[in-house]
Amino acid sequence: MREIFRWPITIVLYTWAGLLGFILIVTILLAAILMPFGSYEGLLMYGCRIYLRLIGIWVVTAGKEDFDTEQTYLFMANHVNLFDIFILGGYVPPIKRGVEAAEHFSWPLWGWLVKRVGNIPIWRQKLDEAKKSLNAAEEAVKKDISIVILPEGHRTRTGAFQEFKKGPFHLAKRAGVPIMPMGMSGLWEIKQFKVWHWRPGKVMVRYGKPIDIETIEGFTVEELRDKVRDAVGVLIDYDETPRREFAQ
Repeated sequence: MREIFRWPITIVLYTWAGLLGFILIVTILLAAILMPFGSYEGLLMYGCRIYLRLIGIWVVTAGKEDFDTEQTYLFMANHVNLFDIFILGGYVPPIKRGVEAAEHFSWPLWGWLVKRVGNIPIWRQKLDEAKKSLNAAEEAVKKDISIVILPEGHRTRTGAFQEFKKGPFHLAKRAGVPIMPMGMSGLWEIKQFKVWHWRPGKVMVRYGKPIDIETIEGFTVEELRDKVRDAVGVLIDYDETPRREFAQ
């Protein structure tokens, strides 16, 4: 009997989330056009939080007491699904910008938004362009703009925590700011890769202890990559929400 209602519920959820997402994106895009850079960060954060709550995703945070919200950081977190974007937008202190896949910048509406707010495109398969992206991120950090990076490079396909790419840690060695590890738990139980159905639920966002500049400078790129992966990994709790499998 439950299978009869699965697709109608999914269609309602996507319609509702799509409508609210459209309103949120247009609102932030207009703010980014009409207001000075950085002055609309509060709108971006609270807009993302309200959006998540209205589509049934409850976010709980822990560990904020361990860092200075006025400090510029490289925020690094695990990558599960597209809801990551709204969680990071809503729960990473301003002012921040993201490094994201270059193909996102060609998406209708969303591409206009990320270009306007100043997100940084990265080409996974083009080394020269990737280096330009890292240079752009370094310049942003020098202007006291925190950078959000998902070092796995793409969403998890299985729910497992993936290996980290080296590129973000070349940036970390040059940026001269601490790294803030973050872990997001519960997202896989809400929406899994290549499964259309998704369910509302709770997400736990944990902030780790910052990795200071002296530590970053003392590690090789490979050592730093592994240290940060370990720091993010201990913040992820796969039992935070009972694991649920989805049928297509």
